[in-house]
Amino acid sequence: WLDGGEEKTERRQWIVSPLAKHDTSGRYHWSREENLFQHLKLFTEIHDPFLDAGYRPSREETVWMSDNSSLQGSLMNHYGLYLVTLMSQCNDEQMMEWLPRAYTMSIIGCYAQTELGHGSNVRGLQTVAVFDRQLKAFVLHTPTLRAIKWWPGSLGKVATHALVYAQLIIDGKEYGVHTFHVQ
Repeated sequence: WLDGGEEKTERRQWIVSPLAKHDTSGRYHWSREENLFQHLKLFTEIHDPFLDAGYRPSREETVWMSDNSSLQGSLMNHYGLYLVTLMSQCNDEQMMEWLPRAYTMSIIGCYAQTELGHGSNVRGLQTVAVFDRQLKAFVLHTPTLRAIKWWPGSLGKVATHALVYAQLIIDGKEYGVHTFHVQ
């Protein structure tokens, strides 16, 4: 009943089953570097069977996969924030381009909203994305030290891509905060 039915319970149990063979009892004595190493190793080992099978999790199942990783770390943010945001913000063409890479961890993403001087105050974000008509591209810029993107954990050590939140400006007019997918 809690999972939404017997079929979903069986699906969740299948997703969390690979963790049973891993012993992480020593994790409280690991250094920061060892914790990062073990997190990446364990997260990859846990999810490899699903990736090898060509499995594409639903949004709900990505949460189960993240919960299944017993160590806190950046790959939980990849599945819990980055992937979910891609799923909800991309059009069909963008999904075809980016979701297969994100699912198979060919790219690892982070969620870059928080700024050093603004925390998670979305209205106060100072990072800007100005559309340059000559380049036909958005130019992202953090105009002050306080505007530097700042995120917790080790996302900056393992991410290859970021969803950057910035104030959109086109022809000098502001259009509020938008999400930009940046390598």
